[in-house]
Amino acid sequence: FMANIVAIVVVPLLLWLFTGSLLIAILVGIVLAVAPRKVYIWLRKRRIEQIQDQLPDALQMLSSSLRAGVGFAPAMEVLVQDGQPPLAQELALVLREQHMGVRAEEALEHFAKRVPIVDAELFVSAVNISREVGGNLAETLATLAETLRRRLIMEKKVKALTAQGKLQGIVMALLPVFLIGYLSLMYAETMAPMFHSWHGWLVIGICVVMEYLG
Repeated sequence: FMANIVAIVVVPLLLWLFTGSLLIAILVGIVLAVAPRKVYIWLRKRRIEQIQDQLPDALQMLSSSLRAGVGFAPAMEVLVQDGQPPLAQELALVLREQHMGVRAEEALEHFAKRVPIVDAELFVSAVNISREVGGNLAETLATLAETLRRRLIMEKKVKALTAQGKLQGIVMALLPVFLIGYLSLMYAETMAPMFHSWHGWLVIGICVVMEYLG
């Protein structure tokens, strides 16, 4: 956060001194102010998607351990040791909370809050209900793993079918940006009023707003 604040102040000032363009400095300042949050949201979304992809296999491994006669806590430890991050990291945090005295139900609920997806909520609910009323947890987890895997396959198919449309939208949104960059390099004198007059700044502002809305 501190590095971002310093960058927002220092980088635009340096660009203003070296380029003499206040518009470029303002645009870079806006980008530096908005980009970190966007990057954080993207990284968080990617992490949650990775956990969602790993969860069916993890539940299947957990079910196999329970069928072999291993308790739930030792099965979780095996899953953490043999699993891959980021799911293994989240489950390791569940075990650490239990070692610190947090009840298993509360530790699992904390896991569901950190990973706000339906798959995690179903897993936590299945485990907690099994602890309260009994039942074959191994069979429940195996059924849940198969259900989540089928739903994940369907979601992947939907993403594949809509990928072309999304890519077309991205290309159309970036086309004006590349066009302005090309014209600025090839016809610098003609494009100069756009970056050094209030009329050009107004046009750029309108373009930015329309691009964002698009």
